[in-house]
Formats: sequence, structure tokens, C-alpha cells
Amino acid sequence: GNGHNGTGVKGVDCNYMFPGNTDPIGWGTGGVPQAEWTEETEGNVPYDRRFAQSAGPFVLRPGAVNNITVGVVWAQALSGGPFNSVEKLRVVDDKAQALFDNCFRILNGPDAPEVTIKELDRELILLLSNRRGNNVDESYEEVDYTIPPIEVVNGDTVRYDNKYRFQGYLIYQVKDGTVTADELGNPDRARIAAQVDIKDGVKRLVNYRFDENLLANIPEDIIIEGEDKGIYHSFRILEDKFAINDKFLVNHKPYYFLAIAYGYNNFKDYSMLDPNSLDGQTQPYKLSRKASSGSIRAYKGVPHNSAPRNGGTFLNSSYGDQPMITRIEGQGNGGLNIEFTSESENQLFSEGRIEFPEYKKGFGPVDIKVVDPLSVPDANFQLKLNVPGNSSIDTASWTLTNTSVVTLNGVTYQSGEYVVDSEKSIKVANEQIIPAIGLSIRIEQDNNPGVISSATNGFITASMEFTDRQKNWLTGVPDEETYSHFNWIRSGTFVDSDSADRYSDYAGKDPKENFEMALNGTWAPYAVTSHAIHGPNFPSSTTQGVSLLSDVKSVDVVITNDQSKWTRCPVIENQFNKVLAIGGAERGKMRNSGSVGKDGKPDGDGNGMSWFPGYAVCLETGERLNMAFAEDSWLSDANGRDMIWNPTNAVRSITGDIRGGGKHFIYVFNNIGAMPAYDEGRKLRELFTATTDVAASLRSAWRTCMWVGYPLLNGNQKLLATDVRIKLRVSRKYAKYQTSSDVNANNPLYTFSMKDFAVVFGEGQTLDSAL
Repeated sequence: GNGHNGTGVKGVDCNYMFPGNTDPIGWGTGGVPQAEWTEETEGNVPYDRRFAQSAGPFVLRPGAVNNITVGVVWAQALSGGPFNSVEKLRVVDDKAQALFDNCFRILNGPDAPEVTIKELDRELILLLSNRRGNNVDESYEEVDYTIPPIEVVNGDTVRYDNKYRFQGYLIYQVKDGTVTADELGNPDRARIAAQVDIKDGVKRLVNYRFDENLLANIPEDIIIEGEDKGIYHSFRILEDKFAINDKFLVNHKPYYFLAIAYGYNNFKDYSMLDPNSLDGQTQPYKLSRKASSGSIRAYKGVPHNSAPRNGGTFLNSSYGDQPMITRIEGQGNGGLNIEFTSESENQLFSEGRIEFPEYKKGFGPVDIKVVDPLSVPDANFQLKLNVPGNSSIDTASWTLTNTSVVTLNGVTYQSGEYVVDSEKSIKVANEQIIPAIGLSIRIEQDNNPGVISSATNGFITASMEFTDRQKNWLTGVPDEETYSHFNWIRSGTFVDSDSADRYSDYAGKDPKENFEMALNGTWAPYAVTSHAIHGPNFPSSTTQGVSLLSDVKSVDVVITNDQSKWTRCPVIENQFNKVLAIGGAERGKMRNSGSVGKDGKPDGDGNGMSWFPGYAVCLETGERLNMAFAEDSWLSDANGRDMIWNPTNAVRSITGDIRGGGKHFIYVFNNIGAMPAYDEGRKLRELFTATTDVAASLRSAWRTCMWVGYPLLNGNQKLLATDVRIKLRVSRKYAKYQTSSDVNANNPLYTFSMKDFAVVFGEGQTLDSAL
């Protein structure tokens, strides 16, 4: 065609010249889609093109001034033919159009937070808040119009996220009050004191700028090293980042701090080494440009002794102190390491369970801590998770209520009148400051064990503590790798292709080997233990794989000389050849020897029952748990046939045969399915001795097994020389658990007191000491 209608003109009327694939539905051709039309498809001879541009109409009034802005877009591809530059030009054109449509408005980052500084003796506490501006409740979200929401790549439509969203905070100690946000990349003027960010897998962030001399992108001065542990709003400052020798804060000396927020967007990965990623996001973070009240400024704090205030101020707490917490309803720990008080644990033996367990200071199932010791009141509180109707507890909120009279900032609240609701759901790892009572609360819903995408697969920690540390009589047989009979924990990804698959790890259960770390590989969840001939698991196809990591809970196993606390339990046969086992007992079932009492002598109670010298308790529910232990009845030289839990120190015999201390494996069973809480081993005995539905009964028993220990006597130490406590901790989701309380529909409900932490004013003796 020639651009004009008339005789001899061929083709379809079109509004756009050479649209390529940018008009897939035919807007420019009367709604009739056409094949791609470019200068390449047309076969035009390459040459410089000349264009005429028209604009208007414009109204020209006498004396008026009309500004006409003309922009020319340009782009050049680094590889490929001439048409690759056309493709790049389209992207640049979209960015230019987007800037025009947005009136060339500058993209703002999230507003910098306000900082409140609490001044204490050689200590400062920084509290962040966002009461105004574009980041209230960390809700910042802003569109970057230079990011194309849609791009066609190799014929496929790719959608990009073009929004920056709040990601975290950077807290700097700065040299003095004149330091501005533009100087944060200068270590002589500003040094990072703290960093927090959303827990979402995003960690290291680097912005790049184009260097005209190098003709390449180079990193900007500020590189963000994200901790990826969730948002905190309180920070304890004890050290001077600019000090050379003694780094501790000095009283009556001013220190300055500047806090900024940052947003995050990574619509497309950028790599200077990958030609396909050169158009990726070179600015993944966007720093605060301003504060909600104006310019970003530094805040001054002067540490000093608080005792002379208010006629004598006596602090009963420090930053980070945590109260004892009592669980009233529900269960779960949110990924926290939890421990009972000794008073609570004693209820196991007086009442059979701990209905309302009290957790030690610093070891509670929710994170409540002091952030301002000057504001902590003498008061009691209730904290509950709100789960309306059929909603998921994963998105629950929380409510804090006073349960005693409390006076805050001159206002007296009767019980139930002071109420604080959470700003976010427990799905988000967020520390919420409650300034009036000097506390913060952080509750995060975590995963149960067995989520392999998580960093630890649910494992938190494990430890073994002796009452008398000089008598560490117990150790264990540590897990070994690959082709070893002591490869008894099958975490990992090893595949045995040479030995009839006897040594393969269990695929998809614990690929990062998190649970192999429990007490140096001497304890593990039953679900990842070996069913090979010397393992604690059992080879029957009816029981393999029935125990789930997701059911494993936090437990304490206590071994003690106090026979009143011993556990009645089955003894499991672990000899793999039943011809060699006493009475022809099958491996994985009860020993076929007479039951014994606590003195190790026959007690006339049939076969297979004994006493484990201790007990197991679930830290999430407060329930005492059923247990069992094993023996290899062929190993008479390793105490394997006496029906007593008495492991030896022999790993192998003098001829090299496996002994494993007599294979006195310790088993801890969950209160799920067919298995009740501790019932003196009656249900286990019933299942192990069933004569009908034998396979189903065995499945029901081993389905509930949570933990296994592989014990070994330590050298020539004396068995039961002192009490020992084995602590095994895993993350557990907050969930329902029924008690006699019916306040919160079995959802988590807690109480705690701040009486021991309350600040005291008008304390004359404190004032005299300070003066």
C-alpha cells in the first residue's frame, strides 16, 4: 500500500504501522486480527527512517504561554539482530508512557518510622511506630509505573508485579544530630545498629546504578543483609558503634539514631552475567524518602540512672524479661522452646496430668516480653487467640485483657476494662508494642514438623541435663552414614543402589538432616528411624511409614531413681531372628519373657511388661505419655534378656559383632488415634498381643510412636547415678485442646502476671542510694 485509499490499493485498512505482535485482537484493523506485521516480515531494506510527528490541536490565546514537551525514546539491544532493539524500544516506550501517565511523579519508599527512646542506666531502648504517613501498620504499597505489568517474551505473555511493598527497617547509629538519610552509606557518619524484615525468604538486597565511566552497573553503597526473622519494633542498645576500645554506652553522653523503612520489589531477577536478565530489577529495595512528619531526622538518647526519678524509681525488670505463662486452653508453641516449672510438673504425679501448665520465665508458648521497664505495672492479664466461627486458626488475631485492677497513665481500669487487640494476624511474625504497660507481644503461627521447605523441618533443639553434672552416666549410639549398621536415622537424601536398598534415607521426610542433629544423632523421631536388622524401627510392611513427622511433639524424658515416678510399659523384642529370640518372639512385638516388677523380679503379670525408670511428658498438652523400651534377647552379654532397662557401654563385642548396649531403645508414644495418655501401658499391651486383626493392631501401636533414643552407658559410670532429663523440642502449630475451661472454645488462652516485674515509684531507699 501507499497509505492512501484508492484504486489498486491492497491490504487491510490499519491505524498502526508495523505493530508486530502488539495488537493481538485487531484494535487497529477494525477488530479483525492480523498476522504479525513488521519491517522484517515485510522484507524492507534496512535504512535510516525519517518520521513526521504531529501534535495538537492547541488553543493559542493572546498572551498565553504553551509548553510543548517532545520526548524521543531510544533503546539498543546488546545482542541479536536489529529487530531485538525494536523489542527493547517497546519496553522503553511503555516506561516513558507510564511516567507520563503518572505525571512524572517520584516513587516514594515507605515513610520512615517514628522513634521513641527510653533512657536507662548505660542502656537505650528504641521503639518504632508508624502512626501516620504511607506506612501505617506497615501497609505501604506503591506502583512503579516504569515496570511493565505485561511483557511478551518469545511469544508468551509474562505478567510482572509492579508494586513495591513494605519489607523491613534499618536502624543506624549516626555520628551526630546533623546526619541525614543521604549519608547512611558513609561508615564515618552512620553504622548499622539493627535490621529487621518480613519473614518471607527474602534476605540479601542489592541496588545497582549505572557507572558512566565503567559503562556497567555497580552496587550502591547500602547493601541490605536481611535476617528474615520477622518484624520487631523494639531494640536494646548497649554498645556504641563508633567506640574504638570500650564499646559500652556511657551515662550522660548523647547518642544519635536514625531509622528508615524500605520497600521491596523484584518483578524479574537481575544478573549482569545473564543476557536474559539484564532487564531485570536493578532496584529491588526502595528506601524512605521522608518521614510522615517531614524530613527524616536523627533522634537523640542520653543513657542515665533512672533511680532518682519520681522520688526514687526501682526497676524490677530489664529489657527482654519474660513472665511465667499459664496455658488455660489450646496447645502449640509457635516455634518457641518451652519448659514447665517444677511445680507444674509435680502435678503429673499428684493429679495424673498438668491441666493448666505453667511455663518458666523465658520458656513460654507465646512471646511476651518487657520492652520498657519504666512502664511495667503490677497487674495480671489474659491473652487469647480469636478464631471466629469456622475461620482458620492460622489467621487468628489476639486480644489482651487485664484481669486485675490497674492504673495506667493516671487512668484506673477495673478487671476486663483494659483491652488491646492485635494489629495483625498470627500468620505474620510481628512484634506489637503496648507502650502503656511496657510490654510487647509477638505470636507467630508456625508449621508442625515435616514441612521440608521450612528451614529446620520443625526441629528446634535437644539437650540432656544431669542433676549432678559430675555423673554424666548416660550417652548414646550416634547415627552413622551410608553403609553402616549404625546408620539408624534415615534423614537425608542418600540412595543405596548396591545393598538391596537397605541403607537408603527416607525420601521426602528430612532431606536437610535436621533431626540427625538431636543430641548428636542419639535421639530421633520414630518416623525417620531405620527398619534394618539392627534398627529401632520394624520391617513389617504393615507398620513401615505409618508414623508421621507431623504428629511429633515436644517432650521431656526424665530418667530417675525415684521409683514412684517410673513408667509401667511393654518391653519390645529387637532380635531380628526369632529363632534366636527367647520364646520365638517376633521383632517389633513384646518380649516373650515373664513380666517383672520395679525390683527386676517376676511379678506374675504375664509376659512382656516391665518398668522404665522414669517418665515422659508432652510439653504442649501437659499429658504424661506411654513409653516402651527394647531388648535384644539374644544378647545376654549386653543385658539383653533380663527385662530391665539397663544399657551397657558395649557398642560391639570383642569379635566386632553389634551390641549397641543391648539395644535398649527408648520409645515415647503420642496421645493420638488409638493411644491414650499414660495408662500404665495397658493399651500398648492390648495392641501388641492382639490375636485378631494383628496387622491393624500393630499399625495402631507404632502409628503413635513419636521419639526413639538409642541409649548407651557412659564408660564405667554407674547406671542411674543421678537424674537425667532429655529435652526434645519441635515446632507445633497453635491449635485446639480441651481442658475443663470453656472460655475460648478450646482455642489457645493464657494468663500471666507482671507483679514480679512492676516498676516501683517513690521508693526512698532507692533514691537515697542513687544520691
